[in-house]
Amino acid sequence: MTTNRLWKKEQSWWGEMVVSVPKADVRTVYRMTIRRNAYDDQSWGRVEVYSPTSGWFEVLTRSIGELPIRKASYVMDEDRVKDDMKRSLLIMFDEAKTIHEGTV
Repeated sequence: MTTNRLWKKEQSWWGEMVVSVPKADVRTVYRMTIRRNAYDDQSWGRVEVYSPTSGWFEVLTRSIGELPIRKASYVMDEDRVKDDMKRSLLIMFDEAKTIHEGTV
């Protein structure tokens, strides 16, 4: 199961993707979040994994410069933002899945 959403709050674009990955009798849930605004130092990407015993814990953080998202502006094309966000969320998911599966 995968859910995606994109929204604008004040001057920032936010993207979120939640992916549930079944593996044997366990289901791993990943949540990728990106905040993008006009300031690189206030923009970031993060991946968390859900554990039934301890809740959400962070497994990966990326600076915005490490992701393929163009600089934000007040006149950004919404379709371009959606494409950039989706591509970046998938990149972070692939990285986090590799990291997390190596530790479990």
